[in-house]
Amino acid sequence: MVQHYTNRGERAQWSEDAMRAVVIPVQNVMSLKRAAIQHAVPRSTLRRKIQLNQLGQPITKSLGHRTVLSDTQEGVLIKCGMEYAECM
Repeated sequence: MVQHYTNRGERAQWSEDAMRAVVIPVQNVMSLKRAAIQHAVPRSTLRRKIQLNQLGQPITKSLGHRTVLSDTQEGVLIKCGMEYAECM
């Protein structure tokens, strides 16, 4: 029997600007639930972004896992791989 996959939702439909705009009022006056509804951002994401903002981290949208290598390490690895390929 064939099963049809239905996508249950889209990830990260909120914008970074909307999230930045809602973090400040929630920290000062507005409730978390009301702010999430008014600005159409997920409540759990808003809660996490508020906690990160209080720790001094910027509000950014990042999907997936963090990378293992830094940009400089990745550049060195690519350079070594290209040099190795030229020697072959």
